Amino acid sequence: NENILGSQNTGYSEDIGILIKVSKIFSLGFAAKNFMNSFKKDVIPSNYGIGLSLKLNKLLLLGDLNYPCDNQPHANIGAEYEYRNNIFFRAGYNTVSEQNAGGNVTAGLGLALKNMRFDYSYVPYGDLGITHRFGISILKP
Repeated sequence: NENILGSQNTGYSEDIGILIKVSKIFSLGFAAKNFMNSFKKDVIPSNYGIGLSLKLNKLLLLGDLNYPCDNQPHANIGAEYEYRNNIFFRAGYNTVSEQNAGGNVTAGLGLALKNMRFDYSYVPYGDLGITHRFGISILKP
């Protein structure tokens, strides 16, 4: 169900992805988002992407390329530094350059405690303001 500024739409959509661990330090992923949908009024735009990650000791480097069907292709890059095995510093950059789309730089922090993880990110969205995202994950022991 989607409801944005009083415009409502109902239906379903499919996403699929695969993650391949090429080696201990290198991973490759593919994703297709909203590649089939049954929404009545408008079609949710699909997005196809490919990403990779490289783990160098306590530094994780990431990048992806996205091909949305309703916009220009764009890339994202990011890095995460692990401090003392439980504190994570993150930074990212995206190449989306739409007018009033927000800043291109993002930042975040993570904290891992036993079987819980807390995450925070700072994402600017131009005229819409700044988004502060919080996450809590409970991990299997």
